[in-house]
Amino acid sequence: PDDADLVRVEMLKAVAAADPGYQRELDHRILFADGTPGSVAVHIRLEKDARERTIRIYGASLDITDRKRVEEELTRSIRDVIDLKTTLDEHTILAVADPQGRIIHVNDKFCAIAGRSRAELVGRDYRVVDSGCHSAELLGELWTALRTHHVWSGDLQIRAGDGSLHWLGTTIVPYLDRRGKPRQYVAISHDITERKHAEDTARALSRRLISAQEEERARLARELHDDMTQRLARVAIDAGRI
Repeated sequence: PDDADLVRVEMLKAVAAADPGYQRELDHRILFADGTPGSVAVHIRLEKDARERTIRIYGASLDITDRKRVEEELTRSIRDVIDLKTTLDEHTILAVADPQGRIIHVNDKFCAIAGRSRAELVGRDYRVVDSGCHSAELLGELWTALRTHHVWSGDLQIRAGDGSLHWLGTTIVPYLDRRGKPRQYVAISHDITERKHAEDTARALSRRLISAQEEERARLARELHDDMTQRLARVAIDAGRI
């Protein structure tokens, strides 16, 4: 019923069309006999007489309810993906690499922390931002996880274009093709540089505190030793006099 006016307008257009070969395809919603809603595709064709008057209108309908349902689900899925990408771009540092480790996409936040333009990053090996400071153990764990198609999470340090170092809390997700082979790797990160600096400061303070405590214990031990030595010496002197 909601599409009745649309169909009526199209029919009037067909009747008024001057083109004897006029044809029109139209998708619209209908209610089936049992009251359930659906969709049909209608093909309209005209037959005109010698004076170009419409004498017949031919119409053929095809039930496209299932096709429309699939199209609507696909549209919703695409919209959901766009929304998810927008959210990721707004709140995370995002990079995508191909199976060979070449960067194929970065968002603005990645460009900002890497200190490089998108043109300088896309097409380059991901190692272009590697700080070179990671342990062999960490890199081994990372590549083992990716080779076995597992998600990897950990802290990575990158070197920006100006040489500055930044820490990223990173999760790398492998996306597989139909054959079960990696088609891309998506790295989702957050800047944890300040947290890392705070941890380094806390560790340095802890080391200094432990060192100061050890020095104080050593000083007290020396003083105690010296005091006991003096006391024993006086006792020995007094014993000699007796």
